Amino acid sequence: MHYALYRKYRPLSFGDVVGQDAVTITLRRQVASGQISHAYLFTGTRGTGKTTCAKILARAVNCLNPKDGDPCNECAICKGLLDGTLYDVEEIDAASNNGVENIRQIREEVVYAPTAAKYKVYIIDEVHMLSAGAFNALLKTLEEPPAHALFILATTEIHKVPATILSRCQRFDFMRLSKKILIEQFRSILEKEGKTAHEETLDLVAELADGSSRDGLSILDKVIDLKDREQVEQVLGVIPKRRIYDLLSAVSRGDTDTLYRAVEDMYNASADPGRLCSDMMDTMKDLMIFRSAKNPETVLEKSESDRNALSELAKSFPAERILYSLKILQDTVALLPRSPDKRADTEVCMLRLAKPELEPTPIALAARLASLEEAVKRGIPAAPAAPAVSQPVQKPAPQTQPPAPQTPPPPAPKPIPEPPKKRPVPVFEDPFADPSVASSGAYREPEAKPIRSNPKPAAPVPPTAPVPPSPSEPISSDGWQPLDAWRDIAHTVSREDRILGFILEALPAVYQGHTILVLAEDGEDYREIRTPQCMDLIRAALKENRKEGYTVKIENCPPDKYIPNATINQMQKDNLFDFGDEDEEIPEYDE
Repeated sequence: MHYALYRKYRPLSFGDVVGQDAVTITLRRQVASGQISHAYLFTGTRGTGKTTCAKILARAVNCLNPKDGDPCNECAICKGLLDGTLYDVEEIDAASNNGVENIRQIREEVVYAPTAAKYKVYIIDEVHMLSAGAFNALLKTLEEPPAHALFILATTEIHKVPATILSRCQRFDFMRLSKKILIEQFRSILEKEGKTAHEETLDLVAELADGSSRDGLSILDKVIDLKDREQVEQVLGVIPKRRIYDLLSAVSRGDTDTLYRAVEDMYNASADPGRLCSDMMDTMKDLMIFRSAKNPETVLEKSESDRNALSELAKSFPAERILYSLKILQDTVALLPRSPDKRADTEVCMLRLAKPELEPTPIALAARLASLEEAVKRGIPAAPAAPAVSQPVQKPAPQTQPPAPQTPPPPAPKPIPEPPKKRPVPVFEDPFADPSVASSGAYREPEAKPIRSNPKPAAPVPPTAPVPPSPSEPISSDGWQPLDAWRDIAHTVSREDRILGFILEALPAVYQGHTILVLAEDGEDYREIRTPQCMDLIRAALKENRKEGYTVKIENCPPDKYIPNATINQMQKDNLFDFGDEDEEIPEYDE
């Protein structure tokens, strides 16, 4: 049976891993100095070496004869781990073992010492697939594992890993591999295999790999015996670049016949029309870079022929036309997977690309104007040169009728003055609407607006300096908005102190800007939540929910007295405050 290239040439030491020097040098130094952490987290795109480095690290910490932090791969421990006869290193796929019972099994086994190796290593791949309960079950063991245990977590979606897991691990980010590094790796492997490949073929394989070494080696394994670039493109189902350039040139000329024929060819070849739109979108993105960047050669990793073709094609596409085309292609690529008639939708996409005048949108109008400007600039004729010899002056022909009297030009219209700009109305945003938004700057209390009792205009009053409201006076209800997410803070507090969490959950809360107002009608509740312990828990809850910078203000008075002309029943009816679930029972607290 043929052994796949990505398995046959899997790196066995840190020095064999390509494109991840920052990670491999750090791990090698830790192993050499003995300063090994109890938990590691490797993150990055697919095929960049996360699982490979995890296996190398597992052998390096258990190797009997390590060489500058690298495993020797010759001792009994290394050979046992390589051929799978030693069970002290366990590799777990979290995609299929993501339940609480799987983590509970790990917790029961981790207390036992390894059979032959020094460390018992657990490699959890795709750790972001674990359930919430499994993550919670792993927390304590991950924070304080036994001295003989080592956890290595790997994931491609770091944003799905809870912050409590991230804070307990040493994180290493694996970068995408550049085309240059991938091509050098392909050449080295082809030389070991005794094969040769054309430079354009290696460039195409590296481009399709999209920064992944494993994907690139899988593609190279498929076309390793092909010499002709056209055969390689047919086997991989890739549309030739020159074909894409011709189609984009047809888009700039408005040649819909060429575009329709391309869609028909894709349909007859049983190819996915989404590949055509996706390739055109990628090339259009490269055109955008060539059009806007000062040095596009340093940004794009393209061959010289591709750079020349893109540079020539960018002259026919203004920036507005490129943005319009990208929007059309993006919408079509997103629509095609669920489209009942992919051919018709692709043909409509080609028509919209070639004829922006059919679109009534502002972006289409901007693309049309930009194309007209470019056409006018290219079509202006040069000014005629002055004659070297003076020509004889011809006498005008005699006029049979007297010339008509010339009328004076009409006066220029007076400029219309611009209307005065209106003062913008302040808008208060919900501080809990976007968790990524953080507060910046100190909050200033807004001025109270006067309440007009008489709709008739009052007599003019000379302007006076605004007087700031006194802290003892009630704040006006203008600007205060209901805060539905206060229960999240209360639930976070209840994890540390259930009684304080129940008290905070039952209290109404509103917000204005970056100030959160909590109203406590009962004096005992007010004293409970004003204690330093409760205030520390509230601040910690705000920080855990990523709401740093918000001020919590606590007042001891009924809401109907704090906000004028309001009662508890009316506010609850209007949903001004979040009073919690009425049917929810609060357990009694035994002192």
